[in-house]
Amino acid sequence: CDFLQGRPTPSLEGKIVLVGATATGLEDNHPTPVDPTTPSVVLSAHLIDNLVAGDFLRKDRMTRLISLSLILLFGLVLGLLFPRARPTTSFFIFLTLMIAEAVGIHLFFVRLGWVLQNVYPLASGVLVYGGLSFYGFLAEEKKKRFISETFEHYLAPDVIQELTDHPEKVRLGGERKELTVFFSDIRDFSAIVETTPPEVLIEFLNSYLTPVTDIIFRHKGLLDKYIGDAVMAVFGAPLDEPDHPRLACRSAVDIMRLIAASQGKWRSEFKIPRLDIGIGINTGPVTVGNMGSERRFDYTVIGDAVNVASRVEDLNKYYGTSLLVTEGTYEKARDGFVFREIDVVQVKGKKERTRLYELIVDPPYEPDRLIPLFAEGLRLYRSGSFREARRLFGQCLILVPGDGPACLFQERCLQMEKSPLPEGWDGLTVFHHK
Repeated sequence: CDFLQGRPTPSLEGKIVLVGATATGLEDNHPTPVDPTTPSVVLSAHLIDNLVAGDFLRKDRMTRLISLSLILLFGLVLGLLFPRARPTTSFFIFLTLMIAEAVGIHLFFVRLGWVLQNVYPLASGVLVYGGLSFYGFLAEEKKKRFISETFEHYLAPDVIQELTDHPEKVRLGGERKELTVFFSDIRDFSAIVETTPPEVLIEFLNSYLTPVTDIIFRHKGLLDKYIGDAVMAVFGAPLDEPDHPRLACRSAVDIMRLIAASQGKWRSEFKIPRLDIGIGINTGPVTVGNMGSERRFDYTVIGDAVNVASRVEDLNKYYGTSLLVTEGTYEKARDGFVFREIDVVQVKGKKERTRLYELIVDPPYEPDRLIPLFAEGLRLYRSGSFREARRLFGQCLILVPGDGPACLFQERCLQMEKSPLPEGWDGLTVFHHK
């Protein structure tokens, strides 16, 4: 009041005094970031204060260079870390960088008065993160579609769903692993083909192969291929399945029961006489993966174990059996099934001997009586006591008339009795199957 009335004001000496109106009605107000109606005199006061204190905002080449560096840094860091991190980790990194950027720019402004770009670095991070996320989504969908298209004809839908949900569980490239290979084949199929009209034959095959395939799928098997009336399947791929020998045996048991239950249906609908099949199962190392040309390929297995499984399936004809497995399968699936040892063979194309076991399914006899009797006959046969062995095999035939293995070994014993013991006899029968 003294100053406005012209009286001396010693307290204002050396001071800068601004006089202005602050009434809203005078319309001498301006919007600022902190107040939409800031009086002009207040703005002038802040300006003079900054001039006197030398407290200036810095927006020059240096701040522009720092802003540009932040834009490039955000894009580079996200571009390097995003492909290597999980989605949740990537989002956490993105969120951390954005918060750190906002806090850092604010501190630079408050403490140093540097005016740095805030929008462009944030926009750079959002664009890079959004672009990489969208690309990752497209790549993941493409991978899922590739897996689905690759296995849709080989696996059950629920297994395919598990593969697409967890594609990291499968390797589509070649790899070496232990699997169980399954082969089945209809006996005397050529005679069925000759006596059955083509349209009826196709309908019959469909009615046979469909439930067989469903059983394989139900036990997590991979349908490798149809070879005419034959079926090749693999257990333990593409998903790792530690119990694959047991799953293969369970599939074989269910298929044999299906055959027994469907005889009447096939006879009445397709005029098919009694249907018999042979099944061979072998567990061993194979190479599994996508094989073929660039235009067309299949997910399949190759290796010695595959050839052995095929040969073992064919040996059912020689022994008069329906379901044979190798020792590799027997050792891993022996509990819960009924097996009897049949022979030791050397299949075509292999130097190693293969011990064979018959997997017995719902026998019309008492296995507890036949199996020990047959095993004792084998022991006597391998020790060279052919007469005693022949007698025990004869007892097996009394228990189970027409038993294929017992008939075969009884004939062998008769032949061995008529000739001297073969040179190099080691107590095991080695049958070189052609």
